[in-house]
Amino acid sequence: MPTRVHKLRQAMDGDKVDSLVVSDQVNVSYISGFSGDAGLLYISPSRQYLITDSRFDAQAAQDAPDFQLAISRGKGYLEALSRVIRRTRARRIGIEADHLTYRQAQELRRHLAGPRMVATRGLIGRMRMVKDAWEIAAIRRAVAIADRAWARTLPRVRRGMTERELSGEIERAMRIEGADKFAFDTIAASGPNAAMPHAPVTGRALRERDLVKADFGAVKDSYCSDITRTICLGKPKRKQEKMYRVALEAQLLAEGAARPGMRAAKLDKVAREHIATAGFGDAFKHGLGHGVGRAVHELPTISRSSNDVLAPGMVITIEPGIYLEGYAGVRVEDMVLITENGAEVLTQAPKWAGS
Repeated sequence: MPTRVHKLRQAMDGDKVDSLVVSDQVNVSYISGFSGDAGLLYISPSRQYLITDSRFDAQAAQDAPDFQLAISRGKGYLEALSRVIRRTRARRIGIEADHLTYRQAQELRRHLAGPRMVATRGLIGRMRMVKDAWEIAAIRRAVAIADRAWARTLPRVRRGMTERELSGEIERAMRIEGADKFAFDTIAASGPNAAMPHAPVTGRALRERDLVKADFGAVKDSYCSDITRTICLGKPKRKQEKMYRVALEAQLLAEGAARPGMRAAKLDKVAREHIATAGFGDAFKHGLGHGVGRAVHELPTISRSSNDVLAPGMVITIEPGIYLEGYAGVRVEDMVLITENGAEVLTQAPKWAGS
């Protein structure tokens, strides 16, 4: 944590702010180690504070020993934060513009007459893009849990079970395999429902020759995994088989092409052009992937419009999809570690099942 605080101060210098209020709870945890669900950080050139309330005082002292604690005593976190700020003679205070609400910013201004508040974006998100060895090990554990959960679930998938039942089976398996919690709401979509990239789980029963798409992830030691698998109940139709084959080919091409120094937009293009050549260009409706770490969606962004560049230590998803409205949908998603020389596929779950 001291190393992260040091790097953050360097990033603050680059953004020309002498102090920073951290309000995004994922960023609070990443910088301080605090595992509670309510708190703020205040980072000045020489001090760092964790502002929380009396529910978390013991937890905060244990999790974040490098931070001075400021406990809110009933007047709200922003009042406690303003007391801390006044001790440091700040001039330009950065705030996380994407997370501190307008009302909170206005309230903070009322408490502080002198310092200027400056909007910052992605300051900590850019730090989180490249994972250290401990983070990569935690991600590997989260990925392995998802892999084992899919192996445990696959024999239980049957015709007549509902999407809701399948979602529950996957989540139960992740718990059995050691997940601390789920990275996001598990998706189980069948038949025409699978044509929605992020379909809601329904009571629809799985039917013969359905394509069934399952998207799920585990959290272990604060780090996430994210995996999607598509299966067929019975013998797939020719069109279904082509959809799956093209999506899988696009994924394998992208996984083979990923390397440090590559523009994320170029990696997206590798998969997108293959899908378009096969006649499904309009059916690939989202970016190729995204970073994964303490949050299931974080930088870098792997899309046509991304300006991000891949670097060793980044963990990303590669997840091309083909979605034909009213008919079926396919997505194949792995997590991939960018290495010094190329990329390592972390996800090991089998990619197709059907008869």
